[in-house]
Parts: sequence; structure tokens; C-alpha cells
Amino acid sequence: MSDKSDFIKSHDDSLFYNKPIITISREYGCPGEQIAQSLGDTLTKKNHINGGEIDWKWLSKEIIEDAAHKLKLTPSLTRELSKQKERGFFENIALFFSDEYYPREGKIQNTIASFIHTTASEGHVVILGRASEIITHNFINSLHIKLYAPLSHRAEITSINEGVSISTARKLCF
Repeated sequence: MSDKSDFIKSHDDSLFYNKPIITISREYGCPGEQIAQSLGDTLTKKNHINGGEIDWKWLSKEIIEDAAHKLKLTPSLTRELSKQKERGFFENIALFFSDEYYPREGKIQNTIASFIHTTASEGHVVILGRASEIITHNFINSLHIKLYAPLSHRAEITSINEGVSISTARKLCF
């Protein structure tokens, strides 16, 4: 539960959250999870060395899993959501006629955004992806990082992680 010191009112009465957060967005194929985890671990160690007791956490797939749980989605649909980029017309038609419950796109996005905002308001968190930098734009004690890497490097990582050829990986990253 937040107390009054967790946010500050601005001159126009909008709320700005005060607890520290970091968001990381990235180009497809950049190794964001390793960086988010390492950053969270480093900040926790530094905090403990300085006498603090707060542990930093990091989130990635947990965001989708929590939203899927709240929306009562099946495990296969949850996996699809975590891989999702943008569905085409025919994929949307196929989902419409499938036997699985599939909530409106807006409901999924709102549930994810709500989870990100709630988690960020607790502070001391590194959030990877899912438009977290946009959702947390009013957090004054925040750092937003964007990871870039050459296409060849991202394709190599994607090829290894997804078990596809370099050619296919380049297409996924482009």
C-alpha cells in the first residue's frame, strides 16, 4: 500500500510517483533479460552495502503471466501473447473462431499496463519491455534505457535463442 510520500503533486495537480524505477526497452534480439537481471542484482548489492534493506526486482515475462492469470487465459494462449509482435488479419480471424477464450486486445493491453503501473508504483524495480517506459512516464525518479545493437549481432543471438537460421533471424530482427 502506498503512503503519501510515495507520490508528489505537480503544479497542475497530476500525480508523479517518487519511488525509483528503471525501464528497459530494446530492439528485437537484444539480450534484455540478462541486462535487467544483472542491473537488479547490482542495485540490490549496492543498496545492502550502503545499509539499505530493499531488494530490487526485475520483471519481464512475469508481466504477461500475471495478465494471463487475471484474464483466465490458457497456457498456450499465454505463450502466444509473450511471443506476439503484431498479428495479421488471418491470424485474428483464426483466433476469433478458435475454441479458446481470447479477450479483446484492448483488455489484454489494459491488464498488462495496470500490472506494470502497480508494480512500478511499489518502486525498486527494473521492468523489461511491454511499453513500460510509456506507462511509467509520470514517475519522476525513473530511468528509461533503450538497448540497440547491430543487426548482425541481434540476428546471431536470435538464431541461437530461437533455433532458426541466421537468414530467418535477420528477418525477425528487421
